[in-house]
Amino acid sequence: MDPTIRPIITFLRILAVFDAFTLLLALEWSGLTPSGSLIVYCVTQSAALFTFAFWPRRLYSSTTVRLVMLWFAPIAAITAFPLILQDMNSPNEPHWDAVKLRVLTWGLFLAMFLEAKKWKTAI
Repeated sequence: MDPTIRPIITFLRILAVFDAFTLLLALEWSGLTPSGSLIVYCVTQSAALFTFAFWPRRLYSSTTVRLVMLWFAPIAAITAFPLILQDMNSPNEPHWDAVKLRVLTWGLFLAMFLEAKKWKTAI
């Protein structure tokens, strides 16, 4: 594995666990019963990231890592906003902790996206 991407892979593994955890907390704390398609979409996104983060090391290349980060950053943003909007429009009081966790996750993905763009222009 390229030594320059080792810290990114470690960060991605931590983020994968964090993303799955925040998704579960957001759904639990909001007390919502989201539509089946939203649950499937969010869980698929978390599962795909989790799978990639723990991919066998020999399959990593800097190109693969860049492509995956460029793909997951917008997906994370897309999955965060429906949860935020559903929570804000809930008849119950909004649970801002769940919203903050998803926004934090989205922010981390945005940072990764910008880093990946920097790599792309550097090559």
